[in-house]
Amino acid sequence: MTTAMSYTERALFLAAVKDLGEGDEIMAATYDLFVDMAASTPAPWADTDPHAAELYLVSRGTDPAVAAAGAAEFEVNFRAIVAMGTGEPVHDFRQIADWIAEHVDARQ
Repeated sequence: MTTAMSYTERALFLAAVKDLGEGDEIMAATYDLFVDMAASTPAPWADTDPHAAELYLVSRGTDPAVAAAGAAEFEVNFRAIVAMGTGEPVHDFRQIADWIAEHVDARQ
C-alpha cells in the first residue's frame, strides 16, 4: 500500500524535478499542492469575516446566488494563487483583493 506524501514531501519532490517537467505540468502540480494546503486549513478570517469572498464577488457584479455558490472555491483558489505569487501565506482577505487589483484589473 502506498501512503500519501505530506505537503512537505510533495514540495520537496516538486523542487527536485522542477527542471524535468514537460510544459506546465510542474507548475500545475505546484498549484494543486497550494490549493490542497489552502483547502485543508481555514482562512485566517473564517471566524471574523466568513462572507468576505462572497461580498467581494457581489461587489464586482456577480449575482448574489452565484457568489454564494462559488465563494468557497474562489477563496481557496485565490489563497493559493496569491501565496504562489507572493511567496507568503494569505493572512487577510484584503491581500486577495489587492492582488487582483494589481495583477488582474490593472492589466485590463
